[in-house]
Amino acid sequence: MNFQSLVIRERILGGAHPEVHYYLRFRGAIFCDLGQMDRCYDLWMRALHLQQINLEPLHIATISTLSSFQETFVIALDEHVINQEQISFVTTENIREIYDKICHELDRVYDWGDKPFQTECCEEGHDHSPETDTKRLFLIALQLFLLIYRLNSVRSATQTEQPKQVQAKKSDEETIRTSSIDLTRLINLAKKLHVHILHLALKEGDSTESSRFPNVHVIRGLLYAGADPEEWDESGSSPLHVLLRNKCNRFDHLFLLLPFLVLFQS
Repeated sequence: MNFQSLVIRERILGGAHPEVHYYLRFRGAIFCDLGQMDRCYDLWMRALHLQQINLEPLHIATISTLSSFQETFVIALDEHVINQEQISFVTTENIREIYDKICHELDRVYDWGDKPFQTECCEEGHDHSPETDTKRLFLIALQLFLLIYRLNSVRSATQTEQPKQVQAKKSDEETIRTSSIDLTRLINLAKKLHVHILHLALKEGDSTESSRFPNVHVIRGLLYAGADPEEWDESGSSPLHVLLRNKCNRFDHLFLLLPFLVLFQS
């Protein structure tokens, strides 16, 4: 009955109506709370499909849906690591599908040209500007790449028949060099939209420990995919400058990142 009501609402109001998107998201969130993640995924994907067809690029509703996917993936994977729960919902295919949706949204932003974007936002104090929201999409995409790396690491850890060193090497090779996520596509979109993606990835973030930036695996992936370590932003800073301005105390990550940047800048 609940699914029928969603179908009827969409037929009556049309795919562009915000109530259609809201109730798809709402019903999906209920399934998420009940642990029925596959149903949640399908409903949220339907909402995202309608949003990208009917709403202008960078609409706050579309960004919210994409962000919800990424955050739910992170929570599900963290719970698996802590509680050893099943993670059938977090698959390489699902993550790649959302990544492709983000790239499609960024393509829509580029094709939008100089036309004005909607800037209304229901959250007080939220900086809802095209530049900020575009960077937010790039960060979500990079978080998805990190999720792929973590997911492969979790799977490798369960393969006890292989030596740990072999597993780690295989994980690096498969995730960074032959990842199912095409970072080159994201780098090219960043160039078209005048976003300094390596600078963005090196800025200190405030997310959870498991998905906090800067992250060595994300930087490696970007460098292998062709990101320019010698690119300068509008303030005259290189990626290395951005890294050195971070105030985090995670020296293990910093020392891992520095050799890569120095190597590519030499």
